[in-house]
Amino acid sequence: MTQMITRVRRRLAFTLIELLVVIAIIAVLIALLLPAVQQAREAARRSQCKNNLKQLALALHSYAEAFNRLPPGVVNPGTQSKASFPWTQTCSVDCRNTPFTLQILPYIDQAPLHAKLNFSLPMSAAQRSGTGADASVNSAQFASTNLTIFQCPSDVKYQDPMNVAGTAHYAITNGRRASYWFPALSIMEDLTTTFENEPLATRGMFGVNGAARLEDVKDGTSQTMMLSETPFRKNVNVYGPYWTAWNYTSGVVFGVVNSKAGPNCATSGGCPYAWGGGSAHIGGMHYAKADGSVGFLSENVSSTIVRGLVTASGSEILGEY
Repeated sequence: MTQMITRVRRRLAFTLIELLVVIAIIAVLIALLLPAVQQAREAARRSQCKNNLKQLALALHSYAEAFNRLPPGVVNPGTQSKASFPWTQTCSVDCRNTPFTLQILPYIDQAPLHAKLNFSLPMSAAQRSGTGADASVNSAQFASTNLTIFQCPSDVKYQDPMNVAGTAHYAITNGRRASYWFPALSIMEDLTTTFENEPLATRGMFGVNGAARLEDVKDGTSQTMMLSETPFRKNVNVYGPYWTAWNYTSGVVFGVVNSKAGPNCATSGGCPYAWGGGSAHIGGMHYAKADGSVGFLSENVSSTIVRGLVTASGSEILGEY
């Protein structure tokens, strides 16, 4: 009887082979489950990113209802002196560097922050906009303010650790021209600046010191891109984008070469330049249409479709995309 009990107890133990088989099965299960978990997390991040763009698009619509016009892409930005932009001649006095993001703060539940800003002073010293002393008045309001509505959860690894509070991953779309200096579809009536050689077919909805009305979007609001994702990591830190101040990437221009060497590039092949759209999502990027809806643009989409989407009155026939 004692010998039989001993034999039973010995059978309860795992042999080395059995233990290895169990470990192998667990390893296989983990290998199968991890991608599924990661895909579920990325799906949640994409959903949050899409919702951010939706809220920003609705905020732009709310601004347009209040002022009968969309907010300017940027107000009196600082840059190199140009005859077409008189405020740059006396930038220390006239530059404001105010991007559209700060103008829509009351419409994204940030009215208290908006009230603290002094819009008669520069928002920051980025892009030579005002002196450090003037810019510091408003910059101090951003030091501890982090607005996640401007940040794509999938792109957080590219946030600038020196300026996390200002990080953004969304930008207005500035049409097709390979520059950020061009007008919107219509210009504010009190603006004396003239823009030459700017055909309507290449213009977007936003411009310097001006923006279109929704009724000016002749291509149709469901056929016109208003906001776009843009990767935060650029070849130079100042290119941003940052929601706290205007810089190169406050507006995205499609159809330009978007790769350059720079201090932020890990390879010699370069990394994203200032104005290009894009995202950290696999397969494409989100964008907001002028009607307030949000879509996902495949990385394989035809360049003809993209050129048509970013213009507000180009009369393009887009078809299916």
